[in-house]
Amino acid sequence: MAEPTLSDAPPDPQRLALAWRIAPASLAFILDVRAISRRDRDLIDSLLFATIVSSNVAPLIQDPGLQLTYAGLDSPLPDDARRPVSINAVAQSMRVPFETARRRIRAMARDGLIELTERGAIIPRSVLARPDFIEGVVLRHARVGRFYRELRALGALSPVIGAPPSVNEAPVLVTNRQAWAYILRMADEVITLTGDPMGGLILMEMLQLNIENMDPDELAAWAGAPHVLGRPARTAAFAAALGLSPETTRRYVMSLAEAGFCVRSKAGARAILPPDKRPALERMVLDNLANVQRMFARLGQLGVLAAFDVETPAAAASA
Repeated sequence: MAEPTLSDAPPDPQRLALAWRIAPASLAFILDVRAISRRDRDLIDSLLFATIVSSNVAPLIQDPGLQLTYAGLDSPLPDDARRPVSINAVAQSMRVPFETARRRIRAMARDGLIELTERGAIIPRSVLARPDFIEGVVLRHARVGRFYRELRALGALSPVIGAPPSVNEAPVLVTNRQAWAYILRMADEVITLTGDPMGGLILMEMLQLNIENMDPDELAAWAGAPHVLGRPARTAAFAAALGLSPETTRRYVMSLAEAGFCVRSKAGARAILPPDKRPALERMVLDNLANVQRMFARLGQLGVLAAFDVETPAAAASA
């Protein structure tokens, strides 16, 4: 008989409880960043765009010195330091057909949002310096700060010892890079689970409404019977949040129901998991906890969290 591996071992009950406790705050953070970043483009374009930006600056994220050199709005990464990414790599990352990714990326290139080169796609500094993009960077930075305070209140973060001082200007680009790395990592898990980016996002919106305002005990009970304890979500509510028509949203909800990811009734839809996907739910909430802690540990090591710690109550409340 084979010996059990680490992955076979049951999770630590306290860590699993903590993972469930932070799950609603994490989901709200991901969906808020998605809303901030949507602008006037649809959700798939927004995710493709974010994937290209993250790929362009991937080498930067691995170097703490460069992270702080290119930390503020006045010091973005030069175009010649951005790493181009192929359309095929973007399509594979987002689990969308190559032709879909190529069509959408080329359309964004025609609109001046993306530069296509022989080596791949980049988002140039000139685009990232536009007022609408800067507004999104600042709003996402503030949302990271609020997420940080929420997680500290939930006891999910350990103090970072010996963090160096941060840069003089607000390190908004650092927080944005780390936030997108976290969000795309978790989006990949949801897309892997559902097999479709839009379906995954609709399922997340539905789930947020199903568990809205639940306390930790209610959330733990919900996980055992989501089809009974989830609060029904009407299609119109998450269609509006996603900027989709009710008809388009309804088609996706019907597909999710056929795949076993939700149940529908006159009162609304409740997110569930197909029986063969249930083990993935526990793994995902534990992965989310690890990814959240990794993100804030890196921000702490870069001295970024010090600015959030010293914010005035008024500034923190407005974030």
